[in-house]
This record gives sequence, structure tokens and C-alpha cells, in this order.
Amino acid sequence: MRALDRLASSPCEASRSRRTLTSWTHGILRDLSLRPRKSLGQNFLVEPRVLRLFERATPHSSDVLEVGTGLGVLTCTLSGISRRVLSVELDPILAGAASRLLDGFDNVHIVNADGVDIAGTARVEGLVSNLPYSAASQVIVKAITNNRIGWMVVMIQKELADKLAARPGSRAYGRLTVVVRLYFDVDVLAAFPPSAFTPRPEVWSSLVKLRRIRRWEEDSGTRLVEMARCLFSYKNKRVSKSLRLCGYIAGECGLPPRILEGRVRELTPEEVLLLSEHCVG
Repeated sequence: MRALDRLASSPCEASRSRRTLTSWTHGILRDLSLRPRKSLGQNFLVEPRVLRLFERATPHSSDVLEVGTGLGVLTCTLSGISRRVLSVELDPILAGAASRLLDGFDNVHIVNADGVDIAGTARVEGLVSNLPYSAASQVIVKAITNNRIGWMVVMIQKELADKLAARPGSRAYGRLTVVVRLYFDVDVLAAFPPSAFTPRPEVWSSLVKLRRIRRWEEDSGTRLVEMARCLFSYKNKRVSKSLRLCGYIAGECGLPPRILEGRVRELTPEEVLLLSEHCVG
């Protein structure tokens, strides 16, 4: 595999400039005869400024999970600041290439597996990833259920970042906002154009940092997720009517009329939590 031998022995070496990183990435992909698959969200970072921002935002000397190894560019950056990096790649060709490119990095362990599953069970302190668009929401929600994960630094579609940061009553506000914000503080750090990746996606991306504020408890968490899912199916209706449509007895919730007579889209995350705790189905 000439490109693997000829280009950089380490992705870190290729990350010194945008031009070098772009050329290196294209060369490796050609050598692998790999055409990036949109269905797997295979958009590779080629902007070193993004890597530097990841480095500044990530707590150092931690055990971290990376979902989507790709060619190991972010993995290499994480290796230099982390105690241990568990990097998960769904594509077996990419997982094999990254393992070879990062051979000798003793604190990096690359696994060919589904990162959505691993996010719920990994024994790590944080999650750092250029998340595939197709799996970003699933990974974040799964990580919520893993109390070992205390923080996340993730690159996601800007539209999704806007949803996570949305205020009650706004157009982007919804059930995902509610569930994520009850368990994590959300800080949108920066937005980047499609040119930060190859191939270029059709949309902008945002780097987001999340910090855990509440532990996941299975019973209460499941009730909350179900309440949010059903209520926001009727987000423009009054809360009392939406509760009835969802099979709850609004009059037995014991909550003030201010909440029950408002619109679902105006509920704060904490009010949705109250409803999940007090309403009987």
C-alpha cells in the first residue's frame, strides 16, 4: 500500500497545514480504493484549526472515547493529550487503515464496532468525536445513559447543534433539546463551513461541548424520554390536551394551571421532567 508508506507515518505529521492534510487524506483514500459513503457520514476533517479547537476544549489526561476513527487524524491529536483513547470505527477498511497509521501509539486502542452501542457502555470519562451526521443524535442520547461519561466535545451538524442550544418556544426547540439539556449543559463553541471537510458536506457543522449536570437513572430517565417523545408529537397544542392524547390523566398531575394550560413548545426541560414525575398514565 504505497500511499500508507509514502505519505505520513502519522496523521499528526499531515495535520500541520490544510493543504498537506487534504493531500494526505486524498492519497490514503485513493490507496484504499475507498469512496467515502454519505450513508456512514464519512466526511474527513482537513482543517487543522478544528483540531486545535478540539485540543483546547478537551480535558487533558483523561480516558476518552472517539466515535468514528476515520483515518485517525483526530485520534492522533487526542493521543497527545489523553491518558487513553478508545476509538471506534464502523467501517472495517478504515479501522484497519487507522490501526496501521497509528501503530506505535501505545495509548490508542482502535475497535471495529458500532459506536452507538459502545457509547452506552464504555468505561471512559469523556467522548470526543467528529460525529457522523447519520449517528450523531443516537450517540449523544446513548452517552446520556452512561454515567461514566461526564463531558463530550463533538462536531455535529449545525442544525443539530442549534436544536441542542434552542430556547423554549423557538422553532428549533423539541424533545431532543429537552432530554439532552436535562442531563448536560450545552455550549456551542464555533461553526465551520463545508470546506473544513472532504468530501464537503452540504451543511455547516458546529463544535459543541457538553458537561453532565444530572445522573441517568433508568426508571425516571425512561419515563422522561417517553413523556418528551409523546408531548412533542403535539408541540403546538396545550399541555393538558397533549397529556390526554398521550394517555395521561392531566387532572391528577397536581401541577399548576400555568403549566397545564400552556403550549407544549413553551415547556422548559425542568417542567417536562415535573410532568414525567407527577403524571399518571
